[in-house]
Amino acid sequence: DASGQPLEGTEIEVNSSKSGKHYINSKSEMSFKEQNLKPGDVITYKIREVHTVENSAYVNKFSNTIVYKIEIKDDGTLEQKEAYVITSNGNKNLSDVKDFLEYGISGEGNQTIYFKFENPPKINIELLKTQAGKSGSAIKNTNFTINSDFSGSHTKNTDANGLINFTESSIKPGNYTYKVYENKVANPNYVNVLDGMYMEVKVSVSAAGEITIKDTKYFYKENNIEITNEELLTKLKKYATADIDTTSSVKKLRFIIKDPVTFEFKIYKRSTGNNKLENVKFKITSPLSGESTVKTDSNGYITVDDD
Repeated sequence: DASGQPLEGTEIEVNSSKSGKHYINSKSEMSFKEQNLKPGDVITYKIREVHTVENSAYVNKFSNTIVYKIEIKDDGTLEQKEAYVITSNGNKNLSDVKDFLEYGISGEGNQTIYFKFENPPKINIELLKTQAGKSGSAIKNTNFTINSDFSGSHTKNTDANGLINFTESSIKPGNYTYKVYENKVANPNYVNVLDGMYMEVKVSVSAAGEITIKDTKYFYKENNIEITNEELLTKLKKYATADIDTTSSVKKLRFIIKDPVTFEFKIYKRSTGNNKLENVKFKITSPLSGESTVKTDSNGYITVDDD
């Protein structure tokens, strides 16, 4: 695996032009000998990973065939002649697998051709956008940017199910940071709870694709200063959170963003003679914004915006 530990449960096929096919079935290693060789012999090996560990987060980087060609020199030593992968578009190179493959010729006398394959994991990233409150209905067409240490910036609109999804494939084990920005609400009736701010989630990913949330913080966009105001933090922690979905073999980091609905109501205070009354105090209690004392304006109105 990506941490260097033996990985059982894969099937690798090695086709030798000298000795035929050899298989590694579910074990973590295999070996065989080539016999009756003579100077000038050229042997071509074609190697591919038939499948990786079932029901796991491991990525098979070697489904395309690796071609490795060696020649027996006059002194009996081995010389590498070619090494490449036959890609799906017909190119011959190792660029797609070079970070996950070690190979070569080692030893003196009875030399060894060696290959070491690494299966990195993958994880899924999901953002779920819903209405705040009991209904929790999905909100489509909300624009978000998710910045990933691993894969860069992803700017998308939520779909009909309120979702944005992408996969971090072949991710190395380690620590990663994700930043979530809500760029635009679906319509003016919704409140952008991350307006002028962003959520930062730090995670660690294991060689097997397990995800652990290390920290969740919130920052002002303008200056990247961490938000410490307790009242604002309480609101953000209510409406913008992160968790891990472990129900599938490929683990999922989820961001759940809830947008409250904004509404307005007005109080109009007038006398029995229908005159506007200014500076009349009212105490207003809202389950959303709490209790406040406000006065009527010069037209006898109080306007309350709530979300």
